[in-house]
Amino acid sequence: MAHTTSSLEQRVYIDPHDSIFVDDIHETLLPLVLPLFLDSAQCGTVGVAATYRTDCSLSCLAFATLTRAIVVHFSKQPNEQPNEQPNEQQQQQTQQQTQQQQQQKKKSRKMRKKEGMMKRQGQQQKLTISPRTLLQDHILCDSNIQLYGYRVDRIAVAIFLELSLRINAAVDILSVSSGSRDRRSLQAIMTALGGELLLQRENVETLFGDGAPATNVALQAWAACRAAMLDHMAPRYAPLPRIATDMLPDAYLSVLAKISRHADISESLKPTKVINDVKGDFIFKKGNVNIECTRFRTRIMSSKSQVIHIETQVEDQHSIITGRAQHVEGRQARININGTMNPREKIVSVTTVGKESLTAAESYREDVVRQALQGTVKLTEHPFFCSIWMPSFSISQTPLVQPVAYPLIYYPGGTSWLPPVLNGFTRPPVFHPPICYPGGTSWLPPVLNGFTRPPVLRPPICYPGGTLNVSQNIAVRRIISEADKDRVVLIQGPPGTGKTTVIAASVMSIIQYDDTQKRTIWLVAHSNVAVKNIAEKLDKVGFRDFKLLVSKDFHFDWHEHLYERLEHCLIRSDEFGDGPVAASRRILDSRVMLCTLSMLSNPRIDEYTRLVPIQTVIIDEASQIEVGDYLPMIQRFR
Repeated sequence: MAHTTSSLEQRVYIDPHDSIFVDDIHETLLPLVLPLFLDSAQCGTVGVAATYRTDCSLSCLAFATLTRAIVVHFSKQPNEQPNEQPNEQQQQQTQQQTQQQQQQKKKSRKMRKKEGMMKRQGQQQKLTISPRTLLQDHILCDSNIQLYGYRVDRIAVAIFLELSLRINAAVDILSVSSGSRDRRSLQAIMTALGGELLLQRENVETLFGDGAPATNVALQAWAACRAAMLDHMAPRYAPLPRIATDMLPDAYLSVLAKISRHADISESLKPTKVINDVKGDFIFKKGNVNIECTRFRTRIMSSKSQVIHIETQVEDQHSIITGRAQHVEGRQARININGTMNPREKIVSVTTVGKESLTAAESYREDVVRQALQGTVKLTEHPFFCSIWMPSFSISQTPLVQPVAYPLIYYPGGTSWLPPVLNGFTRPPVFHPPICYPGGTSWLPPVLNGFTRPPVLRPPICYPGGTLNVSQNIAVRRIISEADKDRVVLIQGPPGTGKTTVIAASVMSIIQYDDTQKRTIWLVAHSNVAVKNIAEKLDKVGFRDFKLLVSKDFHFDWHEHLYERLEHCLIRSDEFGDGPVAASRRILDSRVMLCTLSMLSNPRIDEYTRLVPIQTVIIDEASQIEVGDYLPMIQRFR
């Protein structure tokens, strides 16, 4: 592409500002414009923003000072793919080199700081290094430059995946609004930019909203730079942790980048327009329209980021009225509209425009990745994180409770069986001859010929609902095992092979034979229907000492009929937050809890996880879950 220049007028802040000169270039032309840009960054404060392609890969970067901006476009490499998770050999090499890399990077940072003035003096010279190296040395990792931007965590990941570059000490301005439930909301953005009194609200919404044109990227970078230079914002930005990917091991950064990119792709696939199935009649009262939805998947949802378009008809006249969902409960939705509606009008269609907001689980995952990039969360210290994503990193597990010795049961009419391997211990040799009992079952008494039988260190399997086959028996043994090698177990099987039976047998075995340690179990699945199926299986085999946590949005007015058999164990999400006494009264002595994976990210579930700590988690239909979705659970309940 050609080198183009333009003059940009800001309409973000109410106070006027001089025009911003913009260079729009391909990365190959960076050496020509970079010296002039760096001259405008006398205080070292630079704003950064980015645009992305439809596949979420990086398209361009924008850098801005108060007077100048450059927009750098990058070519898409043929068959460009996000970095894959490193293999075990690469992880081992990385782990061995991590300490050496950290020392080298610390020395490199000192060298860059020492050589900062020398770089400035040599800016006018034509450098022979590649434009990307030039970009990293003079902007991304220059100790004299302080970067500020909107969603810098995503920018840092994209720079690593597409450009193989790192970033040093960048400030994510949205971290100022860390207390906000939705850090991407308009209110959070305006807080990060200096406050509503300084800003033109509608222009800020247009600049940073979903679907904002790529031409806004220079102004986004400029707005971040301007906010950083406001007198009242500087002390708020100062204590924020910096994103510094140049200090992270390659294997660790690759994993974080992969999790982040997959989340971006999932979000990009969300529809921007949904036709809502509703009844044709409505009630209009005091500026609000009450509408009844008829299909759960296309229901109207309460969201500040979405707009509702209502098409109405009176005789041959059609009109469209816009509004926002003010309150939704079950099938009923109350829409606050801009205008009025005639009682004679009939609703032709209702359409929700705009992507739905992030769920609690999606927001939590984004927060964990950002905090890992900032260094405030060290996921490599989490054994389960390493077991799933970086198995070669040797992190010791937290010791489990000591195994319990289970005495032999003397029962001539039944069977007493000692498995060959107990919790990782090889079965002790038998010092006495077997007993032949043709009329019944062979059994071993506690004492025979002076030799005491060794204690059983792992409980036997309890499943009164039927008989387990060999593979099911092995699977249950691995689940109830307390050996370190069984801390993470993957069980695969086609439909109909009895995976739900394995879950039921595992639950009953732990509860039946682990009464002393009071081990707790959380049964989790991706969907509410899958969780319900597990609950019904437990109920069918006679185990009812469990509680089922269900979202009110799914249950109330939509799927209450599915839970008629399970009313005795149901706890709905609108009952959360009543305090520990009420929660304890609902749980009673249950040690088994069932819920969806996203429910574990509900901020109000803490009163239940304190009463029933998350110790053993069994996840059904795990292949339906993107692996990054496990990150909130692993971090929150570590």
